[in-house]
Amino acid sequence: MIPSLLRHFLRLERLQGSPDGRGGWIEDWSLVAESPGRLQPLTGRSLELAGRLHAEARFALYLPPDLEARRGDRVRLGSRRFQVLVTGLGHPGRYEKLLLREL
Repeated sequence: MIPSLLRHFLRLERLQGSPDGRGGWIEDWSLVAESPGRLQPLTGRSLELAGRLHAEARFALYLPPDLEARRGDRVRLGSRRFQVLVTGLGHPGRYEKLLLREL
């Protein structure tokens, strides 16, 4: 992927649990990485990937290849928040492509 195409600066966050001191857990979002990326709206009809319908995926996000995102992670772009629905769609060594929905 050409670095100049990665126009947006974003934060990738993951839900982490920590003990609350009373035998339970508190979950909160923690920073995984800050990275440039390219957010594009998806158009057209429902998208089917691996035999599953992904009608709620409204955005594609392109990231550098060394960034590892997981399903359920959160992406923050300014005041906007997105949930990672699908990972592993990019080309190994070139870029990572994620499908997102806005929260």
